[in-house]
Amino acid sequence: MLRILAERKKLALANRQLRLRIRGGKPFTRPLGHQGGRGEYAIWWHARAGVWATQKRLENRFWTVFGVSDPKGKSQLGIAVEMNCPVRAIDRSVAGVFLEAERGRIYLGHRGNKINRVTKKEFRRRLRNEPHWRWTLATDGDRESEVIVLRHLQDPLLMTAIGAFAREVRRIKKVVR
Repeated sequence: MLRILAERKKLALANRQLRLRIRGGKPFTRPLGHQGGRGEYAIWWHARAGVWATQKRLENRFWTVFGVSDPKGKSQLGIAVEMNCPVRAIDRSVAGVFLEAERGRIYLGHRGNKINRVTKKEFRRRLRNEPHWRWTLATDGDRESEVIVLRHLQDPLLMTAIGAFAREVRRIKKVVR
């Protein structure tokens, strides 16, 4: 069974691996609007996966956002999904998770909640089956939780999986509105 990471050092290492994957794309600087405000951000575009990403460390989480619009020629981008992971300990108030397999491989996951007025139940009902992710039960501190597992952080298809997930989240948000 996968285990949601809770140790500060392992979370930092996992995030460093994700950041390296994110920064493997083509860099741009674009304005982004988000719940906390608005600002200019360095983003990285992964054309083959059709996804851009940016990341910033906040006090309690790694703020990691993804979008699916090609940034070339765009003056502002919209965020499709946030996959914020905690900086230390279990934090169920953020939706992103890093999960560890029995042999130490680290995966990126999402709790399926915290998606702009879309409940986890509604999200689960509308989420299409996709070869890039799966729902699974994971050890979550003192309990078990069902989470969406994308790919392990070294998987060559990680950014493709993130792009597909971001497009699916964007589709669900449009349908529910």
